[in-house]
Amino acid sequence: MLSLDDREWADFRIVDLFKPERGTEKNMASLGSGDVPLISARNTGNGVKAFVDVSRERLHNGHVVTLNNDGDGGAGLAYYQPMSFALDTHVTALSPRNPLSRQVMQFVAAAMSEQRAPFGHGHSISSKRLRALKVRLC
Repeated sequence: MLSLDDREWADFRIVDLFKPERGTEKNMASLGSGDVPLISARNTGNGVKAFVDVSRERLHNGHVVTLNNDGDGGAGLAYYQPMSFALDTHVTALSPRNPLSRQVMQFVAAAMSEQRAPFGHGHSISSKRLRALKVRLC
């Protein structure tokens, strides 16, 4: 089994590893039922709030990490999204700047989620805070 104790760890700025894009779905209640996952700032279910019907132009590509900007208990959580999805305004999609495997993306999402403690309704992950946010990786 791989040991992480014998590795060199360093802090990396998230925006150096990923290109951030804020969600655009503002009125989620107006979305009809469908087969596209709607990612919201939830603390369960990989962030999936519902399955909705949206146009292709409003879809985000899969193989990204989503980061909850705020939310009740979900702020600071990160999830790997393997398939295309719709994204609400309380979440940021993070597309890798360089090719990364699914396993690496899942590891990074877990490492990001470990740093969620300071975030919540009174202290959300704004664009400015995201630019300063780092993740420890080996």
